[in-house]
Amino acid sequence: MPEAERLRDSLQRLEQELGRPPELADILEREDCPNLPPFQDAFGSWYSALWAVGFTPQNPPSYWEAALESAGYATPVKPVQKWTEDRLLDDLCELADALGRKPKAVDVAHESEMAAPRTYDHVFGSWNTALEEAGFSATPVGKLRRYSDEELITTLQSIAAGLDRQPRTADVVVRYAPEGR
Repeated sequence: MPEAERLRDSLQRLEQELGRPPELADILEREDCPNLPPFQDAFGSWYSALWAVGFTPQNPPSYWEAALESAGYATPVKPVQKWTEDRLLDDLCELADALGRKPKAVDVAHESEMAAPRTYDHVFGSWNTALEEAGFSATPVGKLRRYSDEELITTLQSIAAGLDRQPRTADVVVRYAPEGR
């Protein structure tokens, strides 16, 4: 039996046992399941393995992770932290106090103890809504430019070459974020 088929079978057995699609933590905790590298080798990523079996991942990768993967970089596996609205707003206000001004998304991106700016977008619907909920004025937004996948991948690879390492979200935000974002 080919490796990919064996891995698909193990995911389907695990789904039947759990009563839900397996999560990464499920396979990492089990001795009777293949670990992460075989799934990455056979399918390219954990999420691609789930999609190949027909499962919808519980916590699919962000656009950033998908972009890194498309550009040929490994995506970090991080534990999922649950951010509450109150915690996000408190962090935003504390950062504003420290900066002495309304924070920008790029400021948040540089704070390792804070959620990523994308988390604010996800929880509040947009960065501006998060700012307003925290008591700040919204940042005016200009017309957004659309980029092709090829342009984004080329840009990501160019940034990586300039840094001589895999880029982080903050590296891209610093170079390309509109003023105030």
